[in-house]
Amino acid sequence: MSIVITHPETEEDVTVFVAINGGYVDCICRAESQEAWEAAALADHLLSEDAQGNLIPIEGATIDVLGPVELAPAVLDAQGDVVTPAVMDERYHVNLRLHPDLPWQPIAINWTENGIADPDNNAGEQALLLDSVALIDPDTVASAARGWL
Repeated sequence: MSIVITHPETEEDVTVFVAINGGYVDCICRAESQEAWEAAALADHLLSEDAQGNLIPIEGATIDVLGPVELAPAVLDAQGDVVTPAVMDERYHVNLRLHPDLPWQPIAINWTENGIADPDNNAGEQALLLDSVALIDPDTVASAARGWL
């Protein structure tokens, strides 16, 4: 569920599109592309580069890349042949789990204050779009593609 946190500068309550589960901060993100996601994650210091130039999550961040997600399953006939193909959202979807000691609050507040309502949501979702990456309100996700254990 989305949560309310206190803005460190204004002391006002701010609703942010994250959930707290088992003490961890969970975020559901959707980007126009892998490149857009990586650029945003680098800018927010959630990814770093190793000695070989590979992008890796920072310590305390776990990234579960879903990629495209299925919105509706394929319809099959009695022989198992596809009558209607699955409906897919081809954008780049990512679940992000952050250790609570990471500085996640400024990132979430920035999305709330500077993001715009994403006009291209799935099944009644609400999301805020910032730099081609949407932070999805977990309260509005009807059926999560995958969750944390």
